[in-house]
Amino acid sequence: MSTAFAGFIPALRVASRTQIMSPVVNIDFEALKRAIIEETAPGGPWSKEGLSKAAGGNRDLVRDLLRKGSGKLRADTVVGLAKAMKRDLAEFVLAPVADEAPAARSTVRVLVSTIVEAGVWREWDELPPDDRYWVSFDDEQVTGQIIGARVEGRSMELRFPPGTDLECVLLIGSDETIESGDYVIVARHRAGLVEKTVKRIDLREDGNWELACESTLPEFQERIFIGQPDFFAEPEDEVAITNDEIRVVAKVRNAKQSFVKRRRVPIYSI
Repeated sequence: MSTAFAGFIPALRVASRTQIMSPVVNIDFEALKRAIIEETAPGGPWSKEGLSKAAGGNRDLVRDLLRKGSGKLRADTVVGLAKAMKRDLAEFVLAPVADEAPAARSTVRVLVSTIVEAGVWREWDELPPDDRYWVSFDDEQVTGQIIGARVEGRSMELRFPPGTDLECVLLIGSDETIESGDYVIVARHRAGLVEKTVKRIDLREDGNWELACESTLPEFQERIFIGQPDFFAEPEDEVAITNDEIRVVAKVRNAKQSFVKRRRVPIYSI
């Protein structure tokens, strides 16, 4: 079994959309907060959950905004809130500072050392040392261990065609959270073998989680039911959430396709 994805996520939860990477708008959060409090006050037109859903977010969006602060607000989140509250978007957008230079994004260099492929069970899922290679992603530094994975097979061809390189962060030991619609690395164990795949994770209306492929092939149309993992498990706990021991082990942050020959990593540098 690979050591690259040794940690298992013990709990999935709906995270505030302020925590995911996305286009960020320069907003007046205090003005937005005041408007939300007015709209959700007793006797107001909205409940916190109702406003969250009307804005296109998860049911805890408004609660998390009021409790945790602005974080990194997505542009579509602010637009959705303004539209739901029937407010002018300009009410919540700060004027840009003259001659303010855009912040430069950092680059993360990731070693691609493992394979993800649906339907293929392996004793060892890591690439041989001579087949590993480095890929650079435009991304912010994150807390947690970053792993590079190469997509094989067609279970996610509509999103990640074969040969796509993924930048992933292990969930155990990081500050990453899982949100409905995220792409994740999933491990299934059976009879001493492991299948590592990339999937989209969705939260159903009944509160249960499930995994989905994005493929044109009929064999990849069935969704995989996960259920409701223990929200209160400790990080070191191993929570089996299906009979096949499906575990979400990492979150995909970036993807890249390369059409040039990759430079392999010498064995002595591993």
